[in-house]
Amino acid sequence: MATVAGLAMIGAAVAKLFLFDLAALDGVVRVAAFLVVGVILLGVGAVYAARSDRPGRRPAA
Repeated sequence: MATVAGLAMIGAAVAKLFLFDLAALDGVVRVAAFLVVGVILLGVGAVYAARSDRPGRRPAA
């Protein structure tokens, strides 16, 4: 349950970032921020996948 709540909170934060925060930026700064956020999201996803693949842990579902 905590995993689902955490993922929902991350999703809400990313939606706010894309809809409001990045819209306020201009040009090259917006592109750079978009790329940095994408790399961070990839890193978070990789860490989550690595942690959930450990043997001995029960599935979150």
